[in-house]
Amino acid sequence: MIEEDDNCDAFLLEAMICSICFTIFNEPKQLQCGHSFCAICIDQLYKDVEQEYTCPLCRAHFTIPPVINYSLKSLVSRIKERDAMIKHCQQCSRVAKPEDQYCCDDCDHIDRIEHVRCGLCVINGHAKMGHTISKYGESKERIKTAQQTLQEMITETLQLLKECKKLGTDRLSCVENLFKLLDEQYAQFQGLEIALNDGGFISKKDIEMKLEHARQLREIYMRSTSEFATLMNTMFNEITVLTERTGVELASHAAYKDIIDKRGLTAQSAQEQKQSWFEYQRNGRVSALCSVIARRNATIARRHLMTFNENSESESSMDITSSTSTASVTSSLPVSSNQAILAHQT
Repeated sequence: MIEEDDNCDAFLLEAMICSICFTIFNEPKQLQCGHSFCAICIDQLYKDVEQEYTCPLCRAHFTIPPVINYSLKSLVSRIKERDAMIKHCQQCSRVAKPEDQYCCDDCDHIDRIEHVRCGLCVINGHAKMGHTISKYGESKERIKTAQQTLQEMITETLQLLKECKKLGTDRLSCVENLFKLLDEQYAQFQGLEIALNDGGFISKKDIEMKLEHARQLREIYMRSTSEFATLMNTMFNEITVLTERTGVELASHAAYKDIIDKRGLTAQSAQEQKQSWFEYQRNGRVSALCSVIARRNATIARRHLMTFNENSESESSMDITSSTSTASVTSSLPVSSNQAILAHQT
């Protein structure tokens, strides 16, 4: 019975071979004489022919172009599907029928889809050692599901990273605008310093307004930076949760570790990226520079205010000294002179 099946398979395989390329038919086309050939072979053979065609086998002449042989095409497709299901044992090289195909989860890794073993080899070589044995078809479906889940996770992660990049760009634009405002404020403080050094008069109210403006700018910057850091933390937490959730779903598959190692999307790498990002935020040049500018503006403002207070105290002391000097001079004059001055004032 087995020999008859083998002879039948050999006959069918021979009937499925193209006489031009000597391979299994690919999109077979049939001539009027009944012979069929691959579509590519026919097109190459008759690419320069316009009217009359000749069969490569029987040399029959005809004028109608060849058409697709749908019956033969369907038969070829079924044979290819059947051949795809036929596997050979990786150990004994015998043909393993679909119901007798197994794989070892402990010995095979990401490419275990091709590591098919027959039931006899699995029992003698793996089951006795306590290895986990699974049906080839079931294992193939699990790996396919795991790959699909992993691909969905990668797609979602990439989408989150794109959103992080967009939000980061928007926040960076806000920080740049704050830098411009801080530069303008610093230029105004420099003008105040020049005016004070030149002996100009600036009211205390103007200085307080400038200080209030600088304080508001600093609060806006700090709030914007805090919101940005919180947003990035939330994004990275979502990525980490997504990675860990998918890891739990795929942990039962032996191929998961190899897939993750190749993709580079482990939860540990996501955590390291998050930590490195926030270290950059804490130690970045933007934060350091803004802190320096804020401290510098505050120092200049305090110096201006102290200078203004000193000038005000100096003017007050000069007025008091002038009044005291006038009183002392008047008291030192003779009585007659004092009376004359009083009479003159009257």
